[in-house]
Order: sequence, then C-alpha cells, then structure tokens
Amino acid sequence: MAQKYAPYGLSESPITADAIAQDSIAFITIFVDPVTKDIYHIEQRASEGDQCVHMSNKTQKEVFGKDFNARTRVHEYGGGAAIAYNGTVYSSNFMDFRLYAAKDGNIKPITPCA
Repeated sequence: MAQKYAPYGLSESPITADAIAQDSIAFITIFVDPVTKDIYHIEQRASEGDQCVHMSNKTQKEVFGKDFNARTRVHEYGGGAAIAYNGTVYSSNFMDFRLYAAKDGNIKPITPCA
C-alpha cells in the first residue's frame, strides 16, 4: 500500500469515531454492599443501545441479566439507580419502572405493575 500525504488534520484514517464509540462502556456508578463488602457497578453499553447493566465485580457477571435496564431518571436529581445490602441488589428497571431484588441469581419484582 502506497503512503498518502495530506495536510495536517485532513488525513483519512481507517479508525472512525463511530468505530471507537460503538464498543465503549461507561461506568455510571459504583456501589458497595455495606454488609458483605461486595462491589458492584453499573455500566452503560453503547453497543446495546446505551443499556445500563449491573455488574458484580466479584463474579464479573450481570446481576439482573440482559432484559434489565438499570437506568432511571432519579439519578438526574441526585438519586441512585441501585443499592446493595446483605447480598441483595435492589434496583429499578427502566423498561417497566418497577423495583426488583436480585440475590444469588434469583430476581423478583418488589413493587406492583404500574
């Protein structure tokens, strides 16, 4: 492949902004279970339509699974999307606005349908 020359800032790159952003993951929040000391975080995945996913740092697995979106509007006003206590993670699901509890892979809603 022949080398091409272009003025500063006008060269073409095979690496595009879209290619970089497509696989990006943003850490939204980090929280700790005060009893077990387990650490969790919520990551926003660009490749999945900006879905927010709970991750356990201990197991490196999703806490609520693929169909759960941990995004809320309350954090825009200083609140949080999740909390952990004594091995249970509590969170709201942006898809139905219900609160859920997850412990040892068991997920159950704790508020009624709207």
